[in-house]
Parts: sequence; structure tokens; C-alpha cells
Amino acid sequence: MKKVFLIGHLDLRIFLKDKSGWFWLFIAPALFIFFFGFANRPPGDPSNPRPGVLIENLDRGELGEVLLAELGEQGLALLGPAERDEARRGIRIPKDFSEKVRAGESVDVEFFKIEESAAAIESMVELRLGRALVSLNTQLFRFVVEGGELAGMEASTLADQLGGGDPVSLTVEWGSRKPLPHGYNQTLPGTLVMFLLLNLTIFGAGGLSRARLTGIMKRLAVYPLSKREVVTGKIYGLFLLALIQIAVFLLLGEFVFSVEISHHPVGIALVLFLFSWMAASLGVLIGAYVTSPEKTYGICIGGSLIIAAFGGCWWPLEILSEELQLFARLFPTAWAMGALNQLISFGADIGHILPELGVLFLFALAAHAVASLSLRYQ
Repeated sequence: MKKVFLIGHLDLRIFLKDKSGWFWLFIAPALFIFFFGFANRPPGDPSNPRPGVLIENLDRGELGEVLLAELGEQGLALLGPAERDEARRGIRIPKDFSEKVRAGESVDVEFFKIEESAAAIESMVELRLGRALVSLNTQLFRFVVEGGELAGMEASTLADQLGGGDPVSLTVEWGSRKPLPHGYNQTLPGTLVMFLLLNLTIFGAGGLSRARLTGIMKRLAVYPLSKREVVTGKIYGLFLLALIQIAVFLLLGEFVFSVEISHHPVGIALVLFLFSWMAASLGVLIGAYVTSPEKTYGICIGGSLIIAAFGGCWWPLEILSEELQLFARLFPTAWAMGALNQLISFGADIGHILPELGVLFLFALAAHAVASLSLRYQ
């Protein structure tokens, strides 16, 4: 093992001497995380979402305003015609709403679609509209039971009753400890996974190709080293490089980007360690077959970006169809992102990501084994 450690430590020193590589190790990922995380942040508090709804209040009386106030209390963001582009659903209060309510007649409030949107958003808006109408009808019934006359009811009286609180309340919360992946919770692990794959394949494949061209690999062939030791040493050096990048960005995530790394540091570290092992092995494997450093850059950059996109590094896999989510499982990035999202955003613990850890281990072991068999000295 001393030979493996020696190769790895020497390679790490060579990697860190390349100051241009520092940009891709630290500066570029940090810029990606900052700008894309800031751009993809959701409006409001994601743990208490307020979906935007276009309001068309045609009512000529005052009770329509009372209903609108209750809709706001139920958690809907009320949007006017000027904000139509931000709404996906609409609520139309008819012009005779107050008149029919005072007459004790049935009246319909229209719930309509503006554009296609997620079914969850539609259900959330519909639920909150229903709760607002139930609350309004309950207070109307209470007013009548207490001897009031609907025809002579003042809107302010009903508003006071609605504002006074219900004897029974219902608290609705998300089923998970944290909201779905959004902002930096999605961008930090996604960017880290993408740049680990990008950097480790480029450094691994490019370094091995250059070593072959400069004759370093031929000199290694005369030493008492097996191919397995050479490959393992190369992978070990890349893994040490990954540890530095992981440590830097987990600290940035916790203290700068407010991503709750400290809740499950062991699980997050295990996922990233296994993924780094796989990416380093893949880089050595590419370098074993491609002799030109320039060609390795094109292969590693293009391949990494494609695998990152399909694997959920650019957007949450949860927004894709079931077919695309199944296809994404062909790539190790999808398993890494699935595990990281569970730990960071869904409130899972390490026991819930054992399948993902197992698959990442198999990916890494297979890549390492194939790289050992494929190594050439010239």
C-alpha cells in the first residue's frame, strides 16, 4: 500500500501545482452555486407556499371583498389583471354574489384554469378555496342561528366574525421535515456532483494521457508495480483531490448558502465519497484508452455535462415523468442526487439511502476493476 499512497500523494501535488485547475475546483463551482441557486429560489417561504391566483371580483357588493380577505387568510396570493402572467389558476366571483348571499340563495364561485401547471398546485389552490368557502358559509350560518337577518347584515359584521377565529382550527404542514429541492438545496449538491465528475475525469484522463506521452508510464512499467497498484494509486490521488473540494463546498453550504449539511454529515459524506471513487475510476478508465489529452478534455466535458443533466444535477428529478426518472437511473449522478436530496431536502436518514449507497458502490467497483484491466503503459 505504500506504493499506492506514494503515487497518489505525488499526483495530488502535481494537480495542486496547476493553478488554472483551482478555478475549476473552487471558483467556477462557487459561481454556479451562487447564481443558479439565487435564480432558482422560489417566491416566499417554500415550507409554507402561497400559490398565486388571478382574482376576478365582479361582485357589486361588499361580501366579495370579505371572501377575498378570507382567501388571503387561507394562504393564497391574490393577483390582479396586471399580474396575470404569474398566475396558473383563477377565481371569479360573480357580480350578484353579495345580492344572492343576502337573499339566502345559492351562488357559485368559479375556479378556472389559466395555463398548464403541476397537479399539486391545482389541488392546493382548490383546497384553500374550499376552506375559505366553508369558513364563510359557517359564519353565515352562525350569524343566522344567533338571530341575525342576512338581508340586513353588514359586511363588517361578517368580517369581524371571520377575524375572530374559529372554535376548531386545522394546521396543515408538509409531510417531510424540509421542503422539496429548491434554490441552494438543489443547486449546491447538483453543482458539487457535476464538478466532481467533471474535474476528476478531466484530471484523471488528462493526467494519464500526458504521462503516457511523456514516457512516465513506461518508466513506471520497469518498477516493481502491478497495474492494479498503479491504477489504485492514480485513483487515490484523485480521491484526495475530491476530498478537498468536498470539504470546501460542504463548509460553504453550511455557513454561506444555509444548506443544512450538519443534519446528516455522515450520510452526505458517504454519498460524495462513493461518487468521487466512481468518477476518479472513470477518469483513469478514459485515460487508459484515449492517448491525446485534448481528446480526453472533449470526452470528459461533453460526457459529464450530459450525465449531469440526465442525472438531476440541473433540476430535481421529481419534476420529470416516471419514464424519464427511470431512464435517469442508468447514470450514477441520478443515484447520488437522489440520496443527497433525501438527506438534505426530504428529511431522510442514512437508513433510507442504503439502496443508493449500494448502487454507487457497485458503479465505483465496476469502474475501478475495468480501469485496472484496461491500463496500458504506452
